[in-house]
Amino acid sequence: MEWLLLLLTGGAGTYAVWRVREVRADRLVHAHKLEQARHIAEEDVTVFGEQLQRLDAEVGDRELGPEAQESYRLALHAYERAAWDASRLRDPDQISALVDTLGSGRYAMACVRAALEGHEPPELRVPCFFNPQHGPSVKDVQWTPPGRGTRMLPACRRCADQVASRERPEIRMVRIGSHRVPYWEAGTVTLPYSYGYFASGQATGPIINWVGETALQGDWEMGHYGDYGNGKGRRR
Repeated sequence: MEWLLLLLTGGAGTYAVWRVREVRADRLVHAHKLEQARHIAEEDVTVFGEQLQRLDAEVGDRELGPEAQESYRLALHAYERAAWDASRLRDPDQISALVDTLGSGRYAMACVRAALEGHEPPELRVPCFFNPQHGPSVKDVQWTPPGRGTRMLPACRRCADQVASRERPEIRMVRIGSHRVPYWEAGTVTLPYSYGYFASGQATGPIINWVGETALQGDWEMGHYGDYGNGKGRRR
């Protein structure tokens, strides 16, 4: 019986050590993802604030109609709300709601700019896939990223023109570790970012599925979620 008690006690101790290490590793992964999400959110909020400053200069002393005034108010409110939320992120998944706020704010800003140019408000569409910071997309374009297959993707006017001219569109890059990669290749840490901009849009299911598959592949290829305790990840 003594040897059985020793075996059980030793097994329980081994499990306790393993469990402590597992919890510690999970916390490190969560902290890493949260740090990345905050950085992405702060970048987006900063860019949106700069875009609002340029819009304010365009408005100047010009009078806006009631609808444009309301759109301008919504854009300012979106910036204030996004800045507030970015500074208080407690979970990486919260960035999904934050970027949805920014997407709405950029659409409102596009409505103000349309009014300044004497145009009707633009169609309510999901943001530009290549760089959501560009604001609402205007059309879907056919694009073939290297090794990823051809896709129909929503694009802003500038990116659509670049794709039509067979130029590389201005892609939203994010830093993951020592890498700067397109946000959809940055691993699962950026999935809430993508979902926040595109999950609620019409006919974007295939895009979300593709982004999810690519993100999982990014985790494997770049190895960002390996051994944080040693500062190392998986490498192929």
